[in-house]
Amino acid sequence: AARCSPLARALGRYFSLELFVDRDDPLAAAGFTPAVDEPERLAEFLPTVYLACPHGVFPYGAIVWCCYCRWGCGIWQYTGAADVVKRVPGLRYMHSLIWVVSAGKRSIVRALRERCAPSS
Repeated sequence: AARCSPLARALGRYFSLELFVDRDDPLAAAGFTPAVDEPERLAEFLPTVYLACPHGVFPYGAIVWCCYCRWGCGIWQYTGAADVVKRVPGLRYMHSLIWVVSAGKRSIVRALRERCAPSS
């Protein structure tokens, strides 16, 4: 998968990502531990919508998070974006890293329904 590719690792090394995790928070307690894969844990809080603060044209931090979110959250995430992102030279090549879905209601609902299954 592109998210585990040399490009993803290079982005993670160049744009270092530092996380502060509150282990007392039930949503974050299992993050980056073997417990992140327990189906019961996922069933407790899925579907989940994460939020990224507004950013520039090329959101390096958000892209790096997409590459590593699986180990922090237990699931791969989709990224809602305007449809034009899929057509902009340069940005369209990042699609395989950030799994862009249209920011429209139908696409978001479809993505959330897909993530409801803890076995996914």
